[in-house]
Amino acid sequence: MATREDLMNDILKVTELQKTLMEQRKPLLGSKKNDDQMTAFRITTQIMKYEDFIRDTERQLRTMD
Repeated sequence: MATREDLMNDILKVTELQKTLMEQRKPLLGSKKNDDQMTAFRITTQIMKYEDFIRDTERQLRTMD
């Protein structure tokens, strides 16, 4: 089972990955190219998965108290 420290480190790591994806997505938003739109959509989907992971991990941390 993961420790509190492991879970906190996971949240920090995922937050950094999420920031990186947001920066990668920024120039693609509003593009007229279909490929850019699809790439932006895939990045957005991954960002949403990271948000879910963070929310679930924070919930897990609260239940450990």
